[in-house]
Amino acid sequence: MSDVTRELESALQDSIKGFASPTSTTANSPIISSSEPQTIADLSELSEVLSHEVVVSEENAVQAEELKTQGNARLIAKDFVAAQDLYTQAIDLNPTKAVYWANRAQAEISTEQYGSAIADATMAIKLDPTYVKAYYRRAVSYVSVTRHSDALKDFRKCTQLAPNDKSARLRWQECNKLVRRLAFEAAIEVGDAPSAAEGLDLARMDLGDYDGARIEDEGRITQEFIDDMTQRFKDGKRLHLKYVYRIVLAVKEILTTEATMTDVHVEQGKDLTVCGDTHGQYYDLLNIFDMNGYPSEDRPYLFNGDFVDRGSWSTEVALTLFAYKWLIPGSMLLNRGNHESIDLGKVYGFEGECKHKYNERVFHLFQEAFGLLPLACLVDERYLVLHGGLFSDDKVTLEDLRNINRHSKKQPGTTGLLMEMLWTDPQDAPGRGASKRGVGLQFGPDVTKRFCENNNLKAIIRSHEVRMDGYEIQHDGRCITVFSAADYCDSVKNKGAFVKIDHQGQLNFTQYDAAPHPPIKPMAYASPVSFM
Repeated sequence: MSDVTRELESALQDSIKGFASPTSTTANSPIISSSEPQTIADLSELSEVLSHEVVVSEENAVQAEELKTQGNARLIAKDFVAAQDLYTQAIDLNPTKAVYWANRAQAEISTEQYGSAIADATMAIKLDPTYVKAYYRRAVSYVSVTRHSDALKDFRKCTQLAPNDKSARLRWQECNKLVRRLAFEAAIEVGDAPSAAEGLDLARMDLGDYDGARIEDEGRITQEFIDDMTQRFKDGKRLHLKYVYRIVLAVKEILTTEATMTDVHVEQGKDLTVCGDTHGQYYDLLNIFDMNGYPSEDRPYLFNGDFVDRGSWSTEVALTLFAYKWLIPGSMLLNRGNHESIDLGKVYGFEGECKHKYNERVFHLFQEAFGLLPLACLVDERYLVLHGGLFSDDKVTLEDLRNINRHSKKQPGTTGLLMEMLWTDPQDAPGRGASKRGVGLQFGPDVTKRFCENNNLKAIIRSHEVRMDGYEIQHDGRCITVFSAADYCDSVKNKGAFVKIDHQGQLNFTQYDAAPHPPIKPMAYASPVSFM
């Protein structure tokens, strides 16, 4: 056995260990659906391949280089799934080249498969311990699954190998600040911290020369106020801070009365419109309303989590949804997504946006409200709508979901039903597998079939992953994914979609292209450590 093979086997074991047992409390969200990984891309099969002497013929070496070149072209064209497939083919022919593993890691980062990216970058580092890009890509992936201490080590290594790289030094400095800040916050954390609303005196807040619609001090929100607010946001204006507080606090009070799993009945002649991730893409949200009609008692909506982060109008999206929740609480249903959490909000833009447009208190008030959001919705006892997916245990019932005490556990954690409801993804293969995200798990069609049969469901409807057509029906019709952020992050070129459920349980899907928006890039307010 050559030294290269021994190093590859060692890298494999390290990668599988970290990949299957993530230490992070959170990870990032939508993974672009792609074809099943080829032989060497499957970590469970890689050990068998690498248990033999690696001998690369000249013909294979030349062909692998050609595939890498093609993969690079697809990567530049932002066709990340095709690039990943081409790099996989190159690795199949020649697994001894660090650049192939590192480039596939880049494609996996672009499709948010951070667990796989960590594994591939680790392979590249084992093959070439001086390969700066591999450390850099692994660090970015570690940040994405909130393994900040691991990321800090890799960013530091980048600065040692490339002392003149200003970008690497900036990422190392920012990551160092983040690690110190999180450690400080953990040290001072108490079990029942006071609300961010403590000491807030709305009655004494002066509206001054605010030129927008107003809400009476003891009054409720009106449709006229929401219409004015919507137009302000379209015009690039902000809501007065007093009204931001009032909307969030009013919705927080409403959410305390709602069940962890809500029950909805669709009346004859009406439809329930289910939308997936919107991720701060405000103009896509307005496009949905323009196509389908604005929310009302006769036009109920269910937004299935991930309202914020990445897109640069997260406050506008969250405030619009919350405003309708205040106006028509029974007809604007909101499920929690994995991005409605403190950890991701600190990295992927929501905290930065709240601070830029309003203040830090707004971020913390939103987080308090997010922690109260229901985790699922049962529609006419036919469809279970939840953000992520199914569970590590076949014995989970709907009653188990109803009994989750979301008020005592505000953040998802690393195990348990709450985490799995927010993080898991479907796979085509039967059974369960490790998540490509680096957290949670993947569940196959047999898992979905058993869950639906055991709980008398027709299907589950979930979000959490980009789908190029905006939606996808999998697992013999029992697993439906809906994703509503079109051209996600201005780069994926996917369609957005929503689905309407009528009183008979029939589904009607609508697809759309991304709506034009002002020239503000995604992640405009995100932490610098989150960028490639």
